[in-house]
Amino acid sequence: MVNYKKALALMLALIMAFCLASCTKQGTDEGERTTNPEEMSYADDDPDAVRTGLGIICDVRMSEDVEDTSRRDVVSTVAAVTTDYEGRIISAEIDELRLELNAKNGLELTDVKTVGEGDGEWREKVDAFEEYISGMNSGEIDALIDYLSGQPVDEKLKAVCNMDLGNIVKAVRQAIGESHARGAESKDELKLLMSAYKSDDGSDDNVIYVIDYAALTLNNKGEITSSSLDESECGLTLSGNEFADYPGAYRTNKSLGEQYGLKKNSSIHREWDEQIAAYESYITGKKPAELSDGYDSDGITTDEELRELCTLDLRHIAENISKAG
Repeated sequence: MVNYKKALALMLALIMAFCLASCTKQGTDEGERTTNPEEMSYADDDPDAVRTGLGIICDVRMSEDVEDTSRRDVVSTVAAVTTDYEGRIISAEIDELRLELNAKNGLELTDVKTVGEGDGEWREKVDAFEEYISGMNSGEIDALIDYLSGQPVDEKLKAVCNMDLGNIVKAVRQAIGESHARGAESKDELKLLMSAYKSDDGSDDNVIYVIDYAALTLNNKGEITSSSLDESECGLTLSGNEFADYPGAYRTNKSLGEQYGLKKNSSIHREWDEQIAAYESYITGKKPAELSDGYDSDGITTDEELRELCTLDLRHIAENISKAG
């Protein structure tokens, strides 16, 4: 009887070991299937490498007078970061671009400014927040605010930045998650640039505004050492002099991946995110001002090698980058 019990116990142990091994292998396979092959090109396994990232929260909102259906605001809250191997902030640049649109004035953009340019108090508080989160990771930054109100719960932060930080924290968290070792060094200067324009691809009843974003690091020679570039294409539907659509969020071109749908109509059969990645590599080592030339009448690069990888209209993207120096 004793031998029988020992044999039974041994058999159960072997079955459990087999099941554990099978579960472990299944988990490994699942992880391999969900690995993004684009990430394999980054040197993220280097513990000494500095990582550059860009986070964007973009949405359309009703104006302060919610009953005025002729007005909408498109708001982009954006964060550029550099981080270390553990995802801790080395430096951060945060800003917000707001497009105040009035259907009664033809929806022309006459004076596009970031909030930081026009509101000194907002800029002062956000500068304090940028400094405060230095050395922190996503979890520590999340813990600084109340999830529902966006207000600081950390007393020291509250003393220097008593404002709604909800979207700012979301953008920073996204930037940390998107950060990769793209060639920056810790002594490089981090730049965040934004610009907006009304697209010619829209129509009288479906207007499109494009917002360009650039997170750049520059060395002491003013050369680009790393970059993360993106765009928001914000479409709004009109019915006469009123907006017909409801407020909501926009996904950026890069985050859409294959859902953007450029590949099937592209002469080089590459998606938007693939093409902008090629341009990010191309501009590394160049000075921002050098990128203002070298495009044909459609905005496509005249560099033959780059043209095999990127046929995007780069004029506005390059113009935005050129503001860095």
